[in-house]
Amino acid sequence: MFADYHVHTAFSDDSIYPMEQVVQDAISKKIDEICFTEHVDYGIKVDWDSGKEIVYRNG
Repeated sequence: MFADYHVHTAFSDDSIYPMEQVVQDAISKKIDEICFTEHVDYGIKVDWDSGKEIVYRNG
């Protein structure tokens, strides 16, 4: 089995790799399984429900 169980996409702030492109690339490389392991850094960044404005990468 050919797998990658540690993939970050543009949903993590340390990557700009679109999720759709990850899937397309995995298919083209004949990867059997992938696992998205996005970062959720509680306490370091503003939480979505804190009532404070979230500053996004391109904003």
